[in-house]
Amino acid sequence: MVPNLGGGSKHDEKLRENNNLGIGGRGVPPLKSTKNNLPVSVEYILKGTERNNPSCLQWINGEESIMDPQICDSIIHEKWSSNYYKQPDMWVRADEKDVVKALSSHFNYEGWYGVLIEEERFSQESWNAFSLSCTRKNVENGKVEVTCFHSDKVIRK
Repeated sequence: MVPNLGGGSKHDEKLRENNNLGIGGRGVPPLKSTKNNLPVSVEYILKGTERNNPSCLQWINGEESIMDPQICDSIIHEKWSSNYYKQPDMWVRADEKDVVKALSSHFNYEGWYGVLIEEERFSQESWNAFSLSCTRKNVENGKVEVTCFHSDKVIRK
């Protein structure tokens, strides 16, 4: 079963459909074949419960697919020097125009617990959603990065 990371997204359902691999189904064939040279508008990395099992997802032309594990590893190395303890529980890099839609899709997937988070929250510099505390910052080339950490009260299983 896919652990709940303080919200839900389509990735949970898709990974369950893919042999119930749970978070970190690395090395698994992509859910949809990714087409080379198409722009990736959203990248997600969800920290796994162990060092070697993050979930790495991307949007290409508005469709979610599993990110190439080598690309995922290079992002983790570049951002956090491959240090599991520095890595946020959730990281998103998205085009400015897609970030609110991506976050809303992730956190409001079929109204987790009957709660919908208003989209305006995702435009703020920092916000909380379920057990996550998130910070948003603008980076190069019209991209936005969002990092989220679980509150201290959450015990990772």
